[in-house]
Amino acid sequence: MRRPLPPLLAALVLAATGLAACANEEEQERVRIPTIAADAITLDGRSTTLAVDALTVGVLRDNGISLTPLPPARAERAGRAGVTFPVTGGRIDGASVGTIEHAGGLRFGNGTVAVDATDFVIDTAEGQLLADVGGRRLALLDLSLEGLQRVEDVAGTVVVSGITTTLNAGAASALNEALATSVFNATLELGSATVRLTGSY
Repeated sequence: MRRPLPPLLAALVLAATGLAACANEEEQERVRIPTIAADAITLDGRSTTLAVDALTVGVLRDNGISLTPLPPARAERAGRAGVTFPVTGGRIDGASVGTIEHAGGLRFGNGTVAVDATDFVIDTAEGQLLADVGGRRLALLDLSLEGLQRVEDVAGTVVVSGITTTLNAGAASALNEALATSVFNATLELGSATVRLTGSY
């Protein structure tokens, strides 16, 4: 016949059981917390250059629409025409998944009305470039990452290229309404983007 444990020993056993259960719960919590990749980079500089598609520029011009950079973004004239936006922050991992924040923006105009798109954030997980457009936060561009390539040069600059961009459907609708046109649509290719990044691991 099993004899009952003395009261003090029984209390110690219950306490130890409770501690083990708490430790197990804490371990489960630790398992559920996502970890950041060891090679993730906290970004602090460089730029994104959007090489604007010449056919798109021509279509916009023919419909009375201009596309100009907002400082500190600047137009690039060397080689293929484009616009460069300074990178101000963000974080990406070794697979280039994350967000990249920018200064400057783009102005869409029709000679009478102008719509500014600013505060660009590239979100590679969602495949979008987000922006403040006419006072609204929305996806300005959809990004295709199928041809994405990433290299790191001897100076430690990470170069991500092969990103193609098209106008997001919601942004196209907003621009058409604001600028009294129908030229914008979700198949309008803006061009390809190359991102140059520096930061700390």
